[in-house]
Amino acid sequence: MKQIILFTVSLLIAISTQAVETEKEFILILNSTLANGTWDKDFNKELQDHCHKRSNLYLDSYTLSFPSADTEKDSKEQCARILQKYASNRPKAVVIIGAMGWHITSHLFETTWKDIPVILCHPLATLPNSLQSILAYEAPDSLHITTIKELQKHYNITFLEQKLYIKETLRLMRALQPEMKNIAFISDSLYMSHMVFSKVEKTVRQHYPDLKLIWLSQRELDLEQLLDTVSSYDKSTGLLYFSWHKPQQMPSHSFLADNIGKTLTGFANSPLFTLKDLHPQDGYFGGGYYVSASDYATDCMRIIDEIREGKPASDIPPDAGQSTPENYFNYLDLQWFNISPQLCPDQIHLYN
Repeated sequence: MKQIILFTVSLLIAISTQAVETEKEFILILNSTLANGTWDKDFNKELQDHCHKRSNLYLDSYTLSFPSADTEKDSKEQCARILQKYASNRPKAVVIIGAMGWHITSHLFETTWKDIPVILCHPLATLPNSLQSILAYEAPDSLHITTIKELQKHYNITFLEQKLYIKETLRLMRALQPEMKNIAFISDSLYMSHMVFSKVEKTVRQHYPDLKLIWLSQRELDLEQLLDTVSSYDKSTGLLYFSWHKPQQMPSHSFLADNIGKTLTGFANSPLFTLKDLHPQDGYFGGGYYVSASDYATDCMRIIDEIREGKPASDIPPDAGQSTPENYFNYLDLQWFNISPQLCPDQIHLYN
């Protein structure tokens, strides 16, 4: 009898909670197909905290699947599942992480959810114009990219750039590793990695022409080969990690293996620097120069507040946010890799 009473009470609480939530506005995050990495988790948590501070707002998230070979059919199926899940309560706004997430769900915002505002989070000012471009594993030419301003002509969408501060990150790397002669860029071979490597290549050529740039790409190396290569480097080679896309055994699913940092750190002879916040306080990545996931979530919430006040997303200019990027580093990495704290820049946040 006691168990029946407890079950009934729990059921009533769940029903009442659901009833309260349906009376509130809610923000939906459509997580990228690759978005169970460190940055995405931190961003989701920070945005959730912002929503909790507003009594009439809550946040829900939905993780998309990696598209199958038949991308058009797969996208429609994923859109149908989203519509079914949120049939009784439409979101006030949708935050989409990554260009792949946008292309999988754009059909929603051409039809049933045409009026719902979208905030697209993306690291570059341009994005590929199709899923095929993203899945081609090569950098598209100018015919295969588009801009948010073009999208704003057809969709109720705006853009919050996850800006990459490559020159500043390289400056931090050189400050902490003055003996550095090479830069090893570690990434998978997806579209975004091609585009970012091109930007790194251009930055090195313009600002650090004495450095040799090496691309440790998943297209050329498996994980074991990557670890062997990294372990062969000394401090004359700086390590700049971007992403490592790891397919699962199940079809139609993939994820970013940011936990590769745990493995790489055990093999590396110098810190792993990054171009975005991968939580250096955990001790697996050294750090870098970027806008923190917390500050990025604050910028996103500012845009959400504008939308809730009645401003169409398409009227909000695409930008890189208002937060200031800063140097972040894990102090324990200084000790682990025998780097003198005196080499740190004056303005740096040291964790641990």
